[in-house]
Amino acid sequence: MILDTKKEIITVMKNGKETEAEVIALFKLEEFNKDYILYTLGERQNDNVKIIASTFNKTEDGCTFENVESEAEWSAIKEVIKDLAKTK
Repeated sequence: MILDTKKEIITVMKNGKETEAEVIALFKLEEFNKDYILYTLGERQNDNVKIIASTFNKTEDGCTFENVESEAEWSAIKEVIKDLAKTK
């Protein structure tokens, strides 16, 4: 799901620091049976906004984010990002 309106979240890093992030998209990759989130902290890298991809799990207290585990997942996520770039 691509978000039509700007959605901001607060992420809590492992060191306990809270950081505001902008959600770009939420989606599920059926082949991995996982939910993913694309978001940015507003950082730039080579004149582009740096996008962070994570898996996420809903919990009673909100959501937890985990690192993407495999190269196959990364390849699928890159295709989602390319598709998003075409629609913007």
